[in-house]
Amino acid sequence: MNQTSPKELLFVTWNQNKVNEASTYLPGYTINKAWVEVPEIQSVDVTKVIKSKLYSAFQQTWNPCFVMDASLVINWLCNQESDIKTFPWALIKDVFQWMWDLNITRLVNITNDTKCLWTSMLWYYDWSREHYFKESLFGVIASEPRGNNWYDRDTIFMPIWENRTFAEMSPEEKQSYALTSKLYWQFSDFLSKNQ
Repeated sequence: MNQTSPKELLFVTWNQNKVNEASTYLPGYTINKAWVEVPEIQSVDVTKVIKSKLYSAFQQTWNPCFVMDASLVINWLCNQESDIKTFPWALIKDVFQWMWDLNITRLVNITNDTKCLWTSMLWYYDWSREHYFKESLFGVIASEPRGNNWYDRDTIFMPIWENRTFAEMSPEEKQSYALTSKLYWQFSDFLSKNQ
């Protein structure tokens, strides 16, 4: 594969919608999709998962590239004796796949502790080292799944100062809370200063 030019970026994803979104937020760059299989290691540590994806992609494409991932920490499901809360974190996709939104809300609402933290990360590797960008949003797990405009965990996640889930919001309202746009602003600022 030929090396990308300074105005091209290689996004490791199979999701064309994510590529389109990246193109919107990085208008000065051509976003190319990397058609490579990358292993997703099983770990609650989202940092280990995303770094594994990034290095695997770089070794296959031999080009600077970036990956994105999201995680959700549900406070009540974590070790309450630890100050560091890390579950299900990177395993939220698997937990959601097997439990679905209704069972998660039922389990969490057994107690009064519905606090959670949504985190999105973008990691970029540029020939010599990785650079990472992270944004988080505090929220609570809804008492039951609500809303129709949903994607993955949107039916159960409410920002801490909201009484609606993401799935009950219009796309524009949800976008006002979006972590993705903030990540791309950070990434764009980094690129402008380093290319």
